[in-house]
Amino acid sequence: MVSELRILLFDWTAGGHHHRYVQRFAQALDGNGEIAAAIPDGAESIPGLARILPLGPARPAVDVRLPLAPQHKELAHRELALLDQAIAELRPDHVVHLYADPVLRRLVGRPAYPCKVTLCVFFPRAHYPSVYGTHLGAAELARAWFHEYLVTRWRGRPDANAILTLDEAAAQRWSRRTGAPSYWLPEPPVVAPSPSEAAQRVGCVMYGALAPRKGIALLADAVAAGAIVPVHIAGSVEPGFETELARLVARMQAAGAEVTVAPRSHSEAEGLTALAQACCAVLPYPRHYTMSRVLLEAAHVGTPVVVHDRGMLAYLVRRHGLGVAVDCTDAVALRRALLDLCEPGRTRGFGPALARFAARYSSAAFREAVTAPFRSVGSHPAATRNAALPRHLSVPAN
Repeated sequence: MVSELRILLFDWTAGGHHHRYVQRFAQALDGNGEIAAAIPDGAESIPGLARILPLGPARPAVDVRLPLAPQHKELAHRELALLDQAIAELRPDHVVHLYADPVLRRLVGRPAYPCKVTLCVFFPRAHYPSVYGTHLGAAELARAWFHEYLVTRWRGRPDANAILTLDEAAAQRWSRRTGAPSYWLPEPPVVAPSPSEAAQRVGCVMYGALAPRKGIALLADAVAAGAIVPVHIAGSVEPGFETELARLVARMQAAGAEVTVAPRSHSEAEGLTALAQACCAVLPYPRHYTMSRVLLEAAHVGTPVVVHDRGMLAYLVRRHGLGVAVDCTDAVALRRALLDLCEPGRTRGFGPALARFAARYSSAAFREAVTAPFRSVGSHPAATRNAALPRHLSVPAN
């Protein structure tokens, strides 16, 4: 039994699916200890949490295309300082950092924490050429192997309890090496009720965070090339992208397409409804390195997908028969894929494969993965929380 553990869920990033991860982790760990969360201000109530420690404003957005920009270093140090403060105040036995990629580089060089730490990493990609057949340029490959080096260093630390990743191939590869254990973390299960079957599915939908990296411009190119199918765009708009989104919508409308836009945050149920009403979901992400929750949600409601022909998403779509993987930078090829999946009755043919894929991401599978790091915590007794804190974690005097 590990019911005496104090477990801290930490995530300084807001938006997207981050709050949903905190919710699902808290639910999955219920009964495994006293669960607290250190998260940005404004979080709604989360059942199962003994305490929420507000971290102030969420982590500011950065340009992911500039990984060496000074702001990345500055924000990483600020985030780790917040983690130090949370550990000093809450004295947990175990910390789960729910999004460690932005701080991994600085984290591995810090002194050991007075508790066990499990990291969730989202972007391993050194195996993309060998496993997914995805070419990585020289700069991408260098970053990928540097990430591998950081993971190896982390797994060798005395406070490293485990590492969780959405990439099943990466988890399997790491598990064959020495160090803290690695586990595949399935996307958190979809828990909202499935929407009623639409009387008639219409057109394509692009759902989720609306930002340049999501490939909306590629969808506009395909529609302008003659893919005159109804288009529904739904989700929260990244600040600064509003004007460009309006321009892309106007371009599709000028080509004769019926385009509707719902530029706001959607609940899980609203998102599922938007997906269930379309013939296909479009995920033309040009440089995506991990799983997509939209892919799981689309599978949950039986909607096939069109994804860009690279990486993990293309591999999953092909392996499980979830839709079409195509070079989305080729407007004509993307147009053909959209027209094909929007043919009357075409969606139904993908139903069994989509249902099998969605079943892999059950509540039981998620709970199994989330609780796995806590099954061998005997080497780290609860009494640790009463030990003296390292100097860098001491609470400053008021």
